[in-house]
Formats: sequence, structure tokens, C-alpha cells
Amino acid sequence: RLRHFHPRPHACIQHPHVSTMSSTRSHTFRVLFVTLVLAFLAGAHAMTDMDTHEEESTWACTATCGESAAYSDTHPCGADEYVTMEENAGADYSTCALTLTSIQGNADYALATHAVPCPSDVCVAKCNATGAATGFQCYNTSVTMDATQDAANNRGLAMGCPGSHGMNAMFMAGRAHGDCEAGHVHYAHEETTASAAGAAVARAAALVGSIALGLVLA
Repeated sequence: RLRHFHPRPHACIQHPHVSTMSSTRSHTFRVLFVTLVLAFLAGAHAMTDMDTHEEESTWACTATCGESAAYSDTHPCGADEYVTMEENAGADYSTCALTLTSIQGNADYALATHAVPCPSDVCVAKCNATGAATGFQCYNTSVTMDATQDAANNRGLAMGCPGSHGMNAMFMAGRAHGDCEAGHVHYAHEETTASAAGAAVARAAALVGSIALGLVLA
């Protein structure tokens, strides 16, 4: 009797090189995804860190506030030119209305003329070695001492460390000794912060994009 032989179907055999390449690409894409996520986190961290640090600057300045009726209409430093307070600053000095209470209403901080601090980029534009633009009071941050308390209080507000204290028959900016570090403005710089964070993300994204394109073209 003849028996019919039914051969087993051959199993699909995948070339080991194809399998390895697919696995490698899958792993690489996972690594790239994680890298991109970390880049965005690093950018956010950079933004947070820089918001809480003082800025090196040659000039600090204040702008005269003028009549209280105009406080809500204009800002003497310029349109949208507000100082950004550091974390745990304890008070906000970004507008004339705020400094009227927190500075002029405090005998230890009060100025001869009501003023508001300006961001350092405004001060650089309005101040120079020969004087200040009209309506601005400029202070070279390498100097921290003044002959009068009013002047030291104004310097302190401009540099982000309001108030002053007596020292060697003069007055030093800052409510306590060491509050005002020479060469610095103790307000956070919002524009620098955003730029640094964005640059960190952009560099990482460019790197990830380049690697991914290389894998696609391989």
C-alpha cells in the first residue's frame, strides 16, 4: 500500500542580520526619545535656576515715578520694562504703585524722590560715564557707598537690595552689610533666562533630529 507523504511547511526564517538591525534601531529610537525628554527638562531647569540668580551689570538705575494718577497708565522705565523679582525677595518693586507702599512707606528705604527700579538693559541704554538720561538716576554698581542716606537708599533700590546702613561716616547700599554685592544687580533677568532655556532645548533637539535622519537614510 502506498502512503502519501505530506511534508511539513517550512517555518519562515528571518535573516539574523535583519533582526539585529531592527532591534538596534528600536533601541536607538527609545534612547533618542528619552534624550529629547531630558532636554526639555533641562531647559525648564535652566529657566528656574537663572530666575533665582543675580545678574552682573555695570549699571543700575531707577526712574522717577511722577504723579500718582499716571501709575496705571505708563511705566517710567519704558513699555513693559519691569524688573523681575528673585525668589523669596519678600516684596515686589516692579511698579510705581508698589514702590509707593514698600519703599516710600518705609522710613528705612524711602527716597528723596519717588522712583522705581529699571531692568539692567534699560540702565545700560540710559546711563553712561557722563550722566543719565532725563528722568533716570544711574549708579555704577562697582560703587556701593554714598554720602547721604537718601542716595544710598536709591542706589540700593536700583541694585535690588533696598535700604542702607551707616558705615564709616557714610552710607552703604543694602539694609544689612553684604546685601549689595558690587558689580551685580539683584533682580532676576527674564530675557536671559528664556534664552538660555530655549538654547538648551534647541541644541538637544537638533542633535536628536540629526541622529534620527541618519538612521532613516541608513
